[in-house]
Amino acid sequence: MTFEELKEQAKNLSLTPGVYLMKDREGYVIYVGKSKHLKNRVSSYFGSLKHVKPRIKRMVAAIDTFECKYTDTELDALILECVLIKQYKPLYNRLLKNEKKYRYIHVGIEESLGSVTAVYEKGNTGLYFGPYDQSADLLTAVEALRNYFRLPSCKQGEGVEGCLTYKLKRCVGPCQDSNREEHQKALKSLVLFLEGENQLPLVFYETAMKEASEQLDFNKAIIYRQNWYALKRLGYRQEAIALSLAQTRGMAVLPCPMGGCKLYLLKGTTILQSFYWNIQDRNQLLKNFIEQGNSYLSKPFKKSYDLDKTKIDQSLIIYSYLMNQQVAFYETIEDRRAIEKVSNRLLKAYLSQRE
Repeated sequence: MTFEELKEQAKNLSLTPGVYLMKDREGYVIYVGKSKHLKNRVSSYFGSLKHVKPRIKRMVAAIDTFECKYTDTELDALILECVLIKQYKPLYNRLLKNEKKYRYIHVGIEESLGSVTAVYEKGNTGLYFGPYDQSADLLTAVEALRNYFRLPSCKQGEGVEGCLTYKLKRCVGPCQDSNREEHQKALKSLVLFLEGENQLPLVFYETAMKEASEQLDFNKAIIYRQNWYALKRLGYRQEAIALSLAQTRGMAVLPCPMGGCKLYLLKGTTILQSFYWNIQDRNQLLKNFIEQGNSYLSKPFKKSYDLDKTKIDQSLIIYSYLMNQQVAFYETIEDRRAIEKVSNRLLKAYLSQRE
């Protein structure tokens, strides 16, 4: 198809959420994307390309046709996008495409000069956390942890004299015999942070950021903010994985852009079932919520602890969306006695947002 034909086809799309697949002349999928408003997003590729990045220009030049898959909600589109990127491994997608983009955080708890580093593969010694996506935030987080816990960044060996980093008190100095115990305490505290039990590094960087801002030292404030944000993302990921592994039963309600709402029944961060209703009667909606919640609780399920990288990607997407209370309403459910209360709260939140 010509550029003008693609532009005209994009104009006829709906403003609903969904996923779009860009294809070349051979029919290969070269890019997968999602949008809350497919018409606007896809049309943007076939407008003016004056200020777009060269990579996007090359991709647009390679497009011969595109395909769209409509969804009820943006969450559905996010999940479908993740699945399709894994399936097609498009040339122009960089996110979620290559497993080599993942790293682990390694804590050398057994090493005499043990520190914290980002590595690609697990070894036989020390503790490993992750996998995490390989991003600048991950490397910033590792550096922030190393600085906070005063862990060594060198591998010079034991008994080093005249170390400037140690003299400036930026390293606990495990190369000195007298500091071995303090070094081990620092490593253990670091492990507690990565396990979600120690929030002191977050408190430190947030406080330092505010103090630097009050003193008008904005350069330092920016650095502290970057460190705080990077560490916050580590904790956020751990929360998502923890919910996924706990496999707590939950219910979520999302408004649909084209009207109505969608109820999701979840096991941790896995969506087991979803139901769409476009009705105005409050009592009927409440009845539907309660009925589906009771049906869900009556069905036993086996716990699964197999959490591969694909599931981690999806759990992060779903967790991030569910925790955004401006667009989604989520509640955990434990037994039948809680179903009516949970359903009422979900319905109230949904109706207040719609108004």
